[in-house]
Amino acid sequence: TGKPVALEPMSAYERKIVHDAVADMGLVSESEGEGSGRHIVVFLVS
Repeated sequence: TGKPVALEPMSAYERKIVHDAVADMGLVSESEGEGSGRHIVVFLVS
């Protein structure tokens, strides 16, 4: 759809793995939130 997708909250270690995998697919990801609610949002590269 081209819309950003927010993933479920996860640990810092899990976020690192997801950020690396997302980058390998040519997409962009950012961490958002605080504490136990910190999660990743994945975007298409425009």
